[in-house]
Amino acid sequence: MTLTVVLPLPHSDLWPNRHVYWRRRSDAAKSLRAAAGYAALHAINEAGIKRPRWKRASAKCRYYFREKRKRDGDGALSAAKAAFDGFTDAKIWLDDSGVTHLPVEMHVDAADPRLEIDVMEIDDAT
Repeated sequence: MTLTVVLPLPHSDLWPNRHVYWRRRSDAAKSLRAAAGYAALHAINEAGIKRPRWKRASAKCRYYFREKRKRDGDGALSAAKAAFDGFTDAKIWLDDSGVTHLPVEMHVDAADPRLEIDVMEIDDAT
């Protein structure tokens, strides 16, 4: 089962190459973490399932930006770190240490910039 969580783009203060005052980065991370937790709960309710609490999972980030520009995939994954912590808060998985991060995709959607994260359980039996 794949759970898709839709979020606003992470604030530019969360990108790792951006040098900002620590409080600004902290506030942006708290905001994204809370939004991700609520969005995850919404996605779980829409899917009609109980909170899964997976031991192992994979996560794939798809960014949709307003304009086409070269961006760093590793930086994009790092900017979404607070969202993964929000998923832990929402009990999608037990701990984000069991998450395999798949390569980040970058797309253009001028009308609706967003971050979509697909989360899927990894079966330990395989």
